[in-house]
Amino acid sequence: MGQKFHIWNIIVEVLSDYAYVPDMEHEGKMPTAITVEEEAKRFGNLIRTRRKALGMRQEDIVFATGVGRRYLIDLEAGKPTSWIGPALMIARHLGIEFVDSSSQDAENSGYDYDLPELKDEENNSAQAESE
Repeated sequence: MGQKFHIWNIIVEVLSDYAYVPDMEHEGKMPTAITVEEEAKRFGNLIRTRRKALGMRQEDIVFATGVGRRYLIDLEAGKPTSWIGPALMIARHLGIEFVDSSSQDAENSGYDYDLPELKDEENNSAQAESE
């Protein structure tokens, strides 16, 4: 059986190629790193906030993506042992796309990083269509 990777281990490995950590060793102190657990909580919060902004229930995501409800609960709670495949499927279903923020394309992409605001926008457009 092939080796399985946890989502946060992969994210940390990939992001370490792009992250800049200043050399503070000469001052006798090391920079504080964001832990995998903190990133897991931030990502889980992003998923939960986006789902709620879209007016979706957990059951809606489970049905649409085929992931188990327990997985989604753990993902939204920031449990760092979630697998990357289902997490990315859920993110994609919620309209969350990942870009390399260090690239020029990211600046020109036109992505709206205020994703949780979408619910209000959708409600306004739905009201406008019904009038």
